[in-house]
Amino acid sequence: MRAWFGDLHNHCGISYGHGSLEDAIANAREQLDFVSITGHAHWPDMPERDGIIDDIIDFHEKGFARLRQEWPRMMETLRAANEEGKFVLFPAFEVHFNADGDRNIFYRDLGGEILYPTDLSDLHAQLAKLRDQGVDSIAQPHHVGYRTGTRGINWDTFDP
Repeated sequence: MRAWFGDLHNHCGISYGHGSLEDAIANAREQLDFVSITGHAHWPDMPERDGIIDDIIDFHEKGFARLRQEWPRMMETLRAANEEGKFVLFPAFEVHFNADGDRNIFYRDLGGEILYPTDLSDLHAQLAKLRDQGVDSIAQPHHVGYRTGTRGINWDTFDP
């Protein structure tokens, strides 16, 4: 048996994180066996503009647009850096949900597109459709410590 060490939630400048994708991969390669580069992708139940949080909304929307633009280049970069059995990369993205909590969606293979679900049940339906097409993916709850209703996990709607 062998222990594998990795990071399943690595942000960088592909959305609204810091640093380049190439640096994130190089840093992970120095000490990990696998990494998932996770961009912020979508927030279907984002609060409405009210003059107070407009900067926060703009920040998120710019990050989401950046990931949409960068996704093809990101996938190409991940494919080039992936070394099966030595250093494995998993493409991923994060979807925010006020009502049910954020989810990180991971693809097993170096393919896949960003999903834009309208709510958690739509996300589950889209993942089931991918599974039926032979595309392995998983949605992992994120921010389980946040308060329900503010992107924290809603255990009443959680489906293991």
